[in-house]
Amino acid sequence: STVIYIIMFFSYSRFNFREKLFLSLYTKKSIQILFSENESIKNYEINLLSLVDKISKNSRFFLNEAGTILDFFPGTIKSGKFFHKTNTDRSLVYYLEFLSYVTFISKDYIEFKLSGLRSLNSDFSLETFLYSIIPLYRNIAGRDIRIKTWTEKNCEKINTNAIFFYPGNFSINRLEHELKNVIKSIRIIISSSTKKSIDEEKVRAVIEKKYNFYNNDYKIYNFTVTNQNIHFDTVCLLYETSKGVILGADYTTSSVENREFYLNTIKYLSDFMITQDASRNSSNFFNHNFFIIRSLIENVNEDFEIKVKSLTLCNINLLRDVSKFLGIFYKFIPIAQSNILIVKVI
Repeated sequence: STVIYIIMFFSYSRFNFREKLFLSLYTKKSIQILFSENESIKNYEINLLSLVDKISKNSRFFLNEAGTILDFFPGTIKSGKFFHKTNTDRSLVYYLEFLSYVTFISKDYIEFKLSGLRSLNSDFSLETFLYSIIPLYRNIAGRDIRIKTWTEKNCEKINTNAIFFYPGNFSINRLEHELKNVIKSIRIIISSSTKKSIDEEKVRAVIEKKYNFYNNDYKIYNFTVTNQNIHFDTVCLLYETSKGVILGADYTTSSVENREFYLNTIKYLSDFMITQDASRNSSNFFNHNFFIIRSLIENVNEDFEIKVKSLTLCNINLLRDVSKFLGIFYKFIPIAQSNILIVKVI
């Protein structure tokens, strides 16, 4: 007799490629991702699929010759130690964010070692990941989640390594619903590949000219990465709220640029974080990590909500993806006389 298998696919665009792979692994639902004919799958996306193949058992991928249709059949996440060399079209954080999603699927110890490019402006900076996103995960899952990073002295492209430790078998803690507008402490971290980085006093002058931080725990840190073969400047602004949540925003340049432009960037980031976030009692950015983890923790809770200043096209597509995978539906409630939206489960 002939056995006929009928496979049900959810079809998606390439938006939020990493999040779709994660949600597929989490729900065990097969997906089909459609790329445009003019822009097929990227090398860094293929590299991410290679990482998924290493860390999962029985995951299968089928990509057509044109690179425009990907069928993904999710397997299960394995335990153990893994090494992966990333594609340098994206920074290490592109892959670290995906692995930080995956840890919530595994029940056993996992250790990931990644080698790749330290910084690109297309991704969060390594500093934001270390000092904002990792503390978020520790708030949710306990302090046993750890990460160690170091930059090589001579390599140009594959210049930074990261080891991500996940202990397994933890209980997920609920997060506070409100990010109150009380700033507890402020940190500005400047990282550079050259000793000619922005002078700390110039940064301080730009920030303090517009904001009075004297009543806060306020410090600036300036680091130089000892590698003469790479070129980057990163400024990362962090602040901790009275709820113990650390929020961050950053900007990275990968070439020598006008320093006045760099100072203007610092001013922009401080506007973004302080004026448009804390003073308005809303999340500083609609962070995919934050939203997905909260959705997984609270997907049966109708009290779940997040306040945001704006929604990008990627944010809207993420909401649609979470709705399809998890069966959660949302409504948007504008706050009168402000430009803040409440995203709420219905």
